[in-house]
Amino acid sequence: MKGFTLIELIVYFAIAITLSTVMVTAGLHAIAEKTRLMELDTVERSARGALEIITREIRGAQTVVSPQAGATSTILILTTATGTASATFSLNNGYLQLQKETLTPLRITNAGTAVTATEFTNLSSPNTAGTVRISFTLVNGATRKNFYATQNIYVR
Repeated sequence: MKGFTLIELIVYFAIAITLSTVMVTAGLHAIAEKTRLMELDTVERSARGALEIITREIRGAQTVVSPQAGATSTILILTTATGTASATFSLNNGYLQLQKETLTPLRITNAGTAVTATEFTNLSSPNTAGTVRISFTLVNGATRKNFYATQNIYVR
C-alpha cells in the first residue's frame, strides 16, 4: 500500500495548524510592538524638541516673570535684559506654543502628539536668575498613550 493513513493525515494537519497559529501570533505581536515603538519614538522626539526650545529660551532669558519664585503655573513668561517679555510658553488646543514678543505663536510639539498637561515651576529664590522646572504630559494622537517629560533648567 502506498499513501498515508487517516491518522497520519490528522496528525500532520494538527501539527501544521499548530505551527501556523504560533507563527501568525508571533508575527502579530511583532507588528504590534513595532507600532508601539514607533509611537513612543514620535512622542519622545516631540518632547525632546520642545524641551530643547524651552531650554534655549530660558538660558537666554534675564529673568522669569511668571510663575513667580516658588510658584507653579501653566504659562511661562521670560524677559530679556531690556525688561521686555521675550518669550511666553503656554498650552493651546493640545500643543505647546512659543510666542516671542509680538510675533505669531509657534507650535513647538509635533502634530502627531497632544499635550494634556503642562506645569512650569519657578524654583528660584527671590531676586535671583534661578531655576525653572518644566513638566508636561504628551500623548500619541492615535493611541493616547502617555509620556511624561520633566526637566530642571537654570536661567543664566
